[in-house]
Amino acid sequence: MPAIHPTMKDTKTTTASPATKTAVASAKTTKKKKKHIFKKKIPQKGDPDYLSPTQLRNRRKRNAKKKGKPPQQQESANTAANKNKSNEDEELKDPSMKYITYPTKTPIVRTATKYIEAVLQSSNSNNNTFHVYIGPLYHWRTVSKLAVRPDATDKNKVAIGLFAENSHSLLPVPKCKAHHPSINKVVEVVTNACHELNVIPYESNTADNESKSEEEMGQLRYIGVNVDRSSGGAQVTLVWNGKSGEEDEQLEKLVGAILNKTVLCKAEAGEEPPMKRQRRRGRRGDNKEESQSKDNVTKPVSSNNDSNNKVKLHSLWINYNSSWKHSNRIFEYDESCWRHVVGSTSITEYLHFPTTKSEGQKGVANPTPPSYPVPLHFPPTVFRQANLDSFTNIVGRIRERVLQMDEKPFCVELYGGVGTIALNLSDAVSHIVSSDENPNN
Repeated sequence: MPAIHPTMKDTKTTTASPATKTAVASAKTTKKKKKHIFKKKIPQKGDPDYLSPTQLRNRRKRNAKKKGKPPQQQESANTAANKNKSNEDEELKDPSMKYITYPTKTPIVRTATKYIEAVLQSSNSNNNTFHVYIGPLYHWRTVSKLAVRPDATDKNKVAIGLFAENSHSLLPVPKCKAHHPSINKVVEVVTNACHELNVIPYESNTADNESKSEEEMGQLRYIGVNVDRSSGGAQVTLVWNGKSGEEDEQLEKLVGAILNKTVLCKAEAGEEPPMKRQRRRGRRGDNKEESQSKDNVTKPVSSNNDSNNKVKLHSLWINYNSSWKHSNRIFEYDESCWRHVVGSTSITEYLHFPTTKSEGQKGVANPTPPSYPVPLHFPPTVFRQANLDSFTNIVGRIRERVLQMDEKPFCVELYGGVGTIALNLSDAVSHIVSSDENPNN
């Protein structure tokens, strides 16, 4: 019997029935059809399942994190339950208090320490230690932007607070220890006024809202509070879900309620609210009742007896923000979207440099201050450091170094804001160029 060549084995033929051929052909056709059927269309902006670039990036990060996790042993039911409970308790804590016990463990501080110490070591410096000086732990924040969302226990009531880390879940912070006391008082006043008037809180992160128009999402979106350090007065901005120029009776009632629960700081008490300067129609004396009713809505009413118990108000503003619900922008910075209701147009602040070591913090510079006052004007439309006391120490260190130079340098300040750094170096430099992308600066 002749030996079989390997190629002869490979060329062995088989036959298949017509039914089998038909089944194979049908499977191929079905496979092609499935590919065609399940081809998804990319959602466009405005579609219910559209995700912004930021949302897509966050989703990719979460998926990558899940894939990168090592397999873990199955936990018992009791252990898993305890773990979930501890996570919930952690989420309910005030986010600003997360590192209050050990401030130097804050991620940004640890990153800065690691980077600077590596630079010092590479430069063969005699001092390779990066010192971190800690200021007051409580009541240091004089600027805050807080979200307004439905209360977890009653969707018809408002809750004012901060978003939990990496989420849009609101954590109410009515008595935040990091906030200046005036901010916490404003939160209480606005919350009570909203409850009295049934103001609808803005809601954007539920599936039921995908089919709603922007006007149906709610009324009050955020509040912004800046505190005048000299008087303790609060510069309050109500971020309203609406368009500028449109009359809104509910908004006017809210403005009136807030003004009736606050008292204007003495410096601003004599100013007339700009919103009351309206064109008169008809002859003098006409529509007197209508004019009086409008004054009752917007004019703060207070007596000497109860004014001391009220919250100090520096000024009140409205910001109309009707942007898309997936937008993370808190304020609309277009000039037409701002309305000044009452009070001064800006907070005036000064950086007070310590003249002696005992006046400042440990390790903080005490440079020669400018020979003239440098006023900084902060309307709500511009950026302001949340902790001006600590930022003064930073500017003081910069000023101290500049004054040690043999010749006056040329100063270029990027993202300069209102000129907080550059203006306080104006007598120590030859020229200043300061720029910022915000046109309101």
